[in-house]
Amino acid sequence: MKCQQVQDLLPAYALSALEPEEWEAVDAHLQRCARCAQEAQPLLEGAMWLSAGTGLEPPPRLKGRVLERALGAHPARPSLRRLTGIPPRWVTAGAVSVALALVVAWGAVWGVQRQIHLERALAQQQGQIQGLMLALQAMEARQEARLGQLTSVLMTMQSKEDYRTEALSRSIHDLRQLAYWSAAPDLRVVWVRGTSSAPTAYGMLMAPPEWGVAILVVIGLDPLPPAQVYQVWLVRGDQRIDGGTFTVDNSGWAQFLLRPQEPLTNFEGLRVTIEPVQGSLSPTGPLVLAAELLRR
Repeated sequence: MKCQQVQDLLPAYALSALEPEEWEAVDAHLQRCARCAQEAQPLLEGAMWLSAGTGLEPPPRLKGRVLERALGAHPARPSLRRLTGIPPRWVTAGAVSVALALVVAWGAVWGVQRQIHLERALAQQQGQIQGLMLALQAMEARQEARLGQLTSVLMTMQSKEDYRTEALSRSIHDLRQLAYWSAAPDLRVVWVRGTSSAPTAYGMLMAPPEWGVAILVVIGLDPLPPAQVYQVWLVRGDQRIDGGTFTVDNSGWAQFLLRPQEPLTNFEGLRVTIEPVQGSLSPTGPLVLAAELLRR
């Protein structure tokens, strides 16, 4: 018999209320299984206590069975037959009532223990589920953070690409304008030289005959930090008249459209200095380019 089957029969076994074959099978199992024997012990003791007040004398055949068990190959564990001398079915009505009360009490205790076990198992499962939910939430947060980083990188790349596209468009426009101006008849060209502050820089100033506007092309100037710009000055005697500001690309190239309020023929020269980003009212920074204008 299996342990579960034996444990279900223990109350009836303790009361000797089993069929002889079942009783023998349970008794044989208790000789082999310490766990089931431990479960049966309180029931057997309760039955023995009940039998103490019955006053029943054991029948003569009990002696033979006791000797038979004593001379057996394996030492027998105490059963109701050994503890009380009462064979199966020799229990009074009063003893049965008390024993049934004990069985009910034992069943209640077992039920409470079973409920406690189930509650503990449920609490453990709930803890595992809660831990899994926290792990999933942490994983989701990490994925969202990575998605945010990827989005930021893509936006930065798009911004850089837009800037490059815009810069390329400006360069193409400037080159077309420069080609148009270069092909103009009677175009006047003035060479612009670098100073000791920018010895590798040079450029040219191209203007149509009326000199109302001009294109300044410079090469070899250093790119400036965001807080600085290059500022053009038109020279007339001691005067330095603001001609506008510009910046250069990473290669040091710039093409600047000069729109003076007066014809360029009214000025003697052109200067370029480094100034703050908002520009200056008069030159304050290093002189990097200079040119002498031809006057009519």
